[in-house]
Amino acid sequence: MKIGVIGIGQIGGTIAKKLAKTGHMVKVANSKGIDSVADFAKAIGAIPADLQTVGVDIDVLILSVPTPSIADLPKSLWANLSPDTVIVDTGNYYPEFRDARIDEIDKGRPESLWVSEVAGRKVVKAFNMLLAHSLANLGKNPKQSNRLAMWVAGDDDHQKHLIMGLVDECGFDALDGGDLANSWKQQPNSAGYCCDYYR
Repeated sequence: MKIGVIGIGQIGGTIAKKLAKTGHMVKVANSKGIDSVADFAKAIGAIPADLQTVGVDIDVLILSVPTPSIADLPKSLWANLSPDTVIVDTGNYYPEFRDARIDEIDKGRPESLWVSEVAGRKVVKAFNMLLAHSLANLGKNPKQSNRLAMWVAGDDDHQKHLIMGLVDECGFDALDGGDLANSWKQQPNSAGYCCDYYR
């Protein structure tokens, strides 16, 4: 599968590394340009890209940047995506200590519904509910017991199950989290957030 990842921090970088290791073609990018991701890309066997090229000819685009930053991504990014490209929102909104306020989310709109509106596309919510340490170090082979579970929410069943497959490849049991309106269950301050649950 061809996968683009925007953001190479603790979450995006870990996802990119895991998916490249399992044999996917992975492109990585961030807001600072291609030179800033080149060393990381080389280290994990990925392709360095920028925000204009990361979305070209890919099956999945993974957004792993602070939630407000999604509104600042160039319009050309969305224009370059195939209609069939699945967009994954891994973000969490932290206005208390990092993020600029987003009025709609503050009034109760689920974070990923806001992201979907900004992108003008359906999105899938995944990879956001585990601690960075758990995501990087606690994945297991499907044959091992006590595998950690991860919710995946979205409005398109085909897209959702495709991402559930990637979650599985990353070492976690994927659970259907329902539609995007219910993705609030995966957000900060919810019962499902940053807790290592088994299936």
